[in-house]
Amino acid sequence: MASKNETRVAVFLGGRSPEHDVSVITGLQALKAIDQERFAAFPVYVNPRGAWFVGEALAERRNYLPDARTQAELTEVTLSLGEPGRGVLVSKRAGVFGRRATTQFDVALLAFHGLGGEDGQMQGLLETANLPYTGMRTLASAVLMDKVATKRLLRGLDIPLLPYAVVSRAAGGLPSAESLKALLSDIAFPCIVKPVHLGSSIGVGKADSLEEVRALLPMIFRLDMQALIEPFVPNLVEYNLAVMRVGGRLRYSAIEQPKRAEELLDFRQKYLSGGNGKAGIKGDTGDSQGMLSLTRDINPALPAGLDADLRRWATLAFEAVDGTGAPRVDFYCNESTGETWLNEVNPCPGSFGYFLWEAAETPIGFTALLSMLRAIASASCPMTPCLRKRACCGDRNLIESVIAFDEASHPSPPRKRGSRGSGIAVVLDSRLRGNDEPICSDSLIAMVGMAGVDLLGAVELFEKHAAGEQMRPGHEAQRDHRIGMLDDRRPEPLGAADRESEAGSATVAPRREPVGEISAGPGRAILVERDKPGAGRSGPRRSRPMARR
Repeated sequence: MASKNETRVAVFLGGRSPEHDVSVITGLQALKAIDQERFAAFPVYVNPRGAWFVGEALAERRNYLPDARTQAELTEVTLSLGEPGRGVLVSKRAGVFGRRATTQFDVALLAFHGLGGEDGQMQGLLETANLPYTGMRTLASAVLMDKVATKRLLRGLDIPLLPYAVVSRAAGGLPSAESLKALLSDIAFPCIVKPVHLGSSIGVGKADSLEEVRALLPMIFRLDMQALIEPFVPNLVEYNLAVMRVGGRLRYSAIEQPKRAEELLDFRQKYLSGGNGKAGIKGDTGDSQGMLSLTRDINPALPAGLDADLRRWATLAFEAVDGTGAPRVDFYCNESTGETWLNEVNPCPGSFGYFLWEAAETPIGFTALLSMLRAIASASCPMTPCLRKRACCGDRNLIESVIAFDEASHPSPPRKRGSRGSGIAVVLDSRLRGNDEPICSDSLIAMVGMAGVDLLGAVELFEKHAAGEQMRPGHEAQRDHRIGMLDDRRPEPLGAADRESEAGSATVAPRREPVGEISAGPGRAILVERDKPGAGRSGPRRSRPMARR
């Protein structure tokens, strides 16, 4: 049972993707590593058919995939859209007097890999419900999980990319040899054939001829609607690094160089190569440990200038989608020639890539990484004015997460109040410990999300505002719309839009009563009528099936 001040974190894992098992491992790793003193975390399992479940048994890896006995201990739930800004999971089965049990959460920690969870679908659902979630936003997730869309987006950004061709699944079966030859006219053999929308090296194959390309397509088309074909890179070496925006500036993880026993690094080598190599995720002491089972060199010796190039290209890709979370950017390199190309960007890397952050120049442990991702999620949530009022003052968890940002960015001894470097920690902590009123959590969100101003810059503006000092030109608008909310005792003049929202319900558009929940049943969407307070309904609620498109 979460206490009043604890943040409830729903760890979503599983999903309908072929990467289901990898997602389960990542989610359970996060569930054990999350700060248990600050967060009350619980798993929300999405099975391969798309049904959602909660239950204590889901915290143990040996219970995946749930058999009939285990599933009887679980509760199938659906997300309610009737409480914007509040995460409410509603049991699909009615209990006594027709009531259905609910499970509430404050933020969603997404551990999905692949289609249906990492590609913008789940992100869009949570944004519809106005709920904070970790990782990349909807558009960024959708684009980066599409390898072709990623290439088209990054083309022209001074990022080296391999040439490519796209083969789509035709209604009549495989494309003809003539049409395939035309599509591959610019691609030399040997070449690599892989699904456009899958990760974890699933379905990747090498072809030395047009006939071999056609032979690989049926397997890919069972998993995806499109296949991507690129030239094979000889003397291949891969380099991966993660990037994250912390306190208004970018931070980079260590660089890893995955090792390979064969010329292609496929799903089997990535996830089933540990110990005796047996597949599956059963057992608490199983050998499959997500990306940890992959043999790698951390911070390997690199050719002169390559380190800076990798970081620059990763930055360009991250900024191109207004990045959030901590995605991992993967590169191909021809070790003999030194040529390097960006391969893909993973919105949610396996195991959240925590082993890369632990080896970073300024190390970040798994627990601290999850706290940072949670704080970024809250800062990125597009809260509406009415929901800002519900963001109660004194959200110590969010404050501590912001303090963790600063301490990770500036790991130095505490300084005097007002000094840079530890300003955000000192100012926020003094507001909590002193007699002043606590800062509203929405104000912290405004500070973190201030465009073009990092956390320390935001604190500088806040301190100048509190002292009545003159703002620099260009900060007036930021002061009115961001900093003016920080101190309720000395509010700054608000703009017209802000005055309308502050005037109360008389000037706000009338609220429309939402339908209620949208049932996430496999292959079928059902709108469930919402109970009205005091209605005393004892029977089942009416449902309206939606037309399938």
